[in-house]
Order: sequence, then C-alpha cells, then structure tokens
Amino acid sequence: MEGRCDPCDDGRERRFGNEVKLHGKGSFYLSRRSSRIGRNPLTGEEFDVPEREAMVFRTSPAYAKRLRKRRKILAEQRQNKNKE
Repeated sequence: MEGRCDPCDDGRERRFGNEVKLHGKGSFYLSRRSSRIGRNPLTGEEFDVPEREAMVFRTSPAYAKRLRKRRKILAEQRQNKNKE
C-alpha cells in the first residue's frame, strides 16, 4: 500500500501500517475478502473466487456530514429548477 498513494503525497496524510489517513477526508485501508463461490450470469456455471485484499475508503464523520448537507442543497436546487 506504500507506493499507491505517493502521487498525492502532500504532507497532509498519515500512514499507520495498512492504513492511510487523509486529514479531514477519511482513510484508506486494506480489507481481506474471503474466498467464495461465484457464478457466471450467462451460463450459470459456478467457479471459485480466491481470497484477496481490497483497498477500501472510509469517510470521516465530519466529511460525511458535509457531503450529506451538500447533496441536500443540490437536491433542493434541482427540485426548484424543475418547478419553474
């Protein structure tokens, strides 16, 4: 995970093992996905999907609150525009 965030390295991030925290935005971390049985939707054939690690982003509570507020404002603007 070390090399994946180097292009955005501007000093506002903190690295903690397999987690990278972006100040005021949230954090990226590695999540282990267990193996499972997948299915081809066209043929219905089953196959094994191996265990893997996936990068996940979790927003900070404060940033999530700002996003919800902004989405609400945009939805109201769209509604008002459609009424006109």
